[in-house]
Amino acid sequence: MISRIDDDAPQGKRILVVEPVERHPELEAFLEALNGISPKQAVQTGICAVCKKEANEFTDALSVTEYAISGLCQKCQDEVFNEPE
Repeated sequence: MISRIDDDAPQGKRILVVEPVERHPELEAFLEALNGISPKQAVQTGICAVCKKEANEFTDALSVTEYAISGLCQKCQDEVFNEPE
């Protein structure tokens, strides 16, 4: 899912270049109709498919992989996958 780390980023920063997961075009169109943007489009533009904010900080590699699949930023992933306290 991570195609490369951009070594040309400003000093002290690491930029992950994430490749979106390919899915059936009809499913992609359904998800776009649902959220106004498909997960693939969200990943390609570096935003969250749900909250539409930048998606550039993740807690771990699993969260980056989930972003490539769902287009959800870390905050939205936490809201969806973490159990309420």
